[in-house]
Amino acid sequence: MSFKSIRTIASMIVGVLLVIAYIIYATGAQAPAPDNLQAWAKAQLIFIGIGVAGVILTMILLHIALAISTAVKEREKDSQALERIIESTTLDDEMDKLISQKAARVSQFFLGLGVIAFLLLLAFQGSMLFALHVLLGSFFCGNLIEGCLSVYLYERGVSNA
Repeated sequence: MSFKSIRTIASMIVGVLLVIAYIIYATGAQAPAPDNLQAWAKAQLIFIGIGVAGVILTMILLHIALAISTAVKEREKDSQALERIIESTTLDDEMDKLISQKAARVSQFFLGLGVIAFLLLLAFQGSMLFALHVLLGSFFCGNLIEGCLSVYLYERGVSNA
C-alpha cells in the first residue's frame, strides 16, 4: 500500500473517531438543550477544530514514521539520498492531482446534497437542530467517500478519461 493511501486512511480514521466522539457528546448528558442552537453551533465548531488539529498531528506522526522506516530500510544510503526518497514519496504529481480532483468532485456532490437537505428542512419547518446535524453529516459523508475513492484510485490507478 502506498504512503498516500495510508495517509488518506489515517485521515479517515481520525474523521470517524471524531464523529463517534461527537455522537457520544450529542447523546450524552452534557449536550446542550435542543433549542439552544448557538451552543450546538459552537460545539460543532469546536469538534471541527479538534478534527483539523487531529489530522495535522496524524500527518506529522505519519511523516516521522515514514522518515524512520525509510532510514531503516535504506541504511547504506547517505542523508541526501534518504531525503530524495522521502521527498519523492510525499511529492504530489499529476496522478495525485487527478485523483484529488475526481475525489473532490464526489465529495462536493454529497456536500451539495447536504446543503439542499438543510435548506429543505428550513423551508418546511423542520427541526433546526436536525438541520444542523444533516449539514454536519453531509460534510462527514462527503469527506469519508472522498477518502475511500482516493484510496481506491491510488491502489487501482486512474485514467485521464
